[in-house]
Amino acid sequence: MLLISTNKKIPMADNLTIPIIYYHRIAAPPANAPVKDIYMEPERFARQMKWLKRLGIQGINLSQFMDYFEKGEKPARRSVVITFDDGFEDNLDAFSLLNECGFSATIFVVAGSIGRRVNAQFATDSRGEMVLSAEQIRRLAREAADIQSHGMTHRRLTALPEKEAMRELADSKKILEDILGKAVDLFCYPYGDFNSRLEAMVKFAGYRAACSTARGKTHRPDERFCLKRIPVHYKQGTLKFFQYLYFKNYGRAQKKLDAKRGAENP
Repeated sequence: MLLISTNKKIPMADNLTIPIIYYHRIAAPPANAPVKDIYMEPERFARQMKWLKRLGIQGINLSQFMDYFEKGEKPARRSVVITFDDGFEDNLDAFSLLNECGFSATIFVVAGSIGRRVNAQFATDSRGEMVLSAEQIRRLAREAADIQSHGMTHRRLTALPEKEAMRELADSKKILEDILGKAVDLFCYPYGDFNSRLEAMVKFAGYRAACSTARGKTHRPDERFCLKRIPVHYKQGTLKFFQYLYFKNYGRAQKKLDAKRGAENP
């Protein structure tokens, strides 16, 4: 597929150092859960958010982050960007707490699963977990949630034919925009899996940025379509949480990302 420039000027920016963290499920993991790292116990999540507030750190969403990034500005207060992947129904409880703390956050929703019960592969399954409904998505948007796209089916887009990958990008965007009545312009790669071709497709589809799972907290202008994030894992204690956000050195992860992108763009 030939990608044609949209002629939309993308603003330049300086490096911006703000941790972008990501969660999936805000629930205790079932005993038979195949991957427990995607869960975060509600009590532990509450402690993390309350400590952020207590320390004067504000929780912002990815749209707010991109506004600062594109203008070359920094927030007035120390900040962390809070994101959730997949859009499961238990994110509702998380937003009740976020609202109490005066925080916002971004939820990346798998648009093809809205209002359905799905299994670990995001196939419809009556015994599976519930994804947010359209009405719940509208409700969260009214409560300051930033709703964005995580594709249609949660498949690895790099493994799909280009036309199919583009449908994942375009169809999920349209579905969410129809629900919200406003633009959806941020994307999160399923499994964090991307390459340079997919970065170009995301831009072509009308998104202004995309999140990966490469780790780090300093964001460069040329990385706007593979923004780095920091995972928050099951049973991660408060001290480890803050270590990952503010004290851990991500130099090795940056070199790994640079090597990946350099190999694709020699």
